[in-house]
Amino acid sequence: MRHDLIVGRRGDSLHGEVQEKSFSIRAAFGRIRVETKRITWVHLKDAPDLEQDEIWLKAGDHLTGTVELQTLRFRTEAGELLKVPRAAIHSILIGAGFSVRAPGLD
Repeated sequence: MRHDLIVGRRGDSLHGEVQEKSFSIRAAFGRIRVETKRITWVHLKDAPDLEQDEIWLKAGDHLTGTVELQTLRFRTEAGELLKVPRAAIHSILIGAGFSVRAPGLD
């Protein structure tokens, strides 16, 4: 399982794996579909400090516009499949190498 992270609007977070194969964004260049495996993180504009949604790619590219997302399908590390509403999401970090077990805390 890839280690992804959802950061919620209230600061809560959830580890697991994004189930979407791609994200679409309506940007200045037009509608662009980006494979999830190419994305580092997604910030949604409903965050107080952003005027537009943002998708940051592993290659260093940065896209702004409107991410076409109503709900995010997300599998928790416990195996539960969730449908997380956009309104609950601040950021999505893809494959960030997070571990739920911090070293030395056995």
